[in-house]
Amino acid sequence: MNIKLADRLVELRKENKLSQEALAEKLGLSRQAISKWERAEASPDTDNLIALADLYGITLDQLLGNDEVKTEPQPQQAKKSLSAKQIKGKSNLKKAPLLFLGAIAVYVGGGIILGAFWWLLMWILFPIVLGYTFSALSMCFEDRKLLSILFSTIAAIFLAVSLYIALGVAFHLWGIAWLIFLAIPAYVYIKVIKK
Repeated sequence: MNIKLADRLVELRKENKLSQEALAEKLGLSRQAISKWERAEASPDTDNLIALADLYGITLDQLLGNDEVKTEPQPQQAKKSLSAKQIKGKSNLKKAPLLFLGAIAVYVGGGIILGAFWWLLMWILFPIVLGYTFSALSMCFEDRKLLSILFSTIAAIFLAVSLYIALGVAFHLWGIAWLIFLAIPAYVYIKVIKK
């Protein structure tokens, strides 16, 4: 890590009247981690850089010293920063559509190669990916909009599962009805990631 960034981190922390302990608590880290950053012994990872910029109400360029625009310290109660847990949740949420597509590839590829037994057994991949998605969403609960998105996503999932079962039982379309589940990551992408 370069000394310029270390000095910048010290400067911003002091401008915002935070101790190393207080900053560490806000980021969900140890005080020693903050101390190492400020002594240029270690570098914050990307998620922590984003969290720092958000906490201080500045851009990443300003945080890194690439944009020398000075900002006034904001009162703590006026800031709307994301906690480290929320940042991790949003990061994990971005992976959910890829996991869904991977589950579909495994389900279809295995079904074509291994036949009917695979189709019946491996549908369990989809609830596992949904569980991962719910876990990521639950990390973002402090935001009321995300809470409403979570509940509407649950409703969309139950609707997709109901349609899948209905089409399978009534018309024996188990092999193709799984396409309904593609609507779920599309919904999450439109409602959450694009915002």
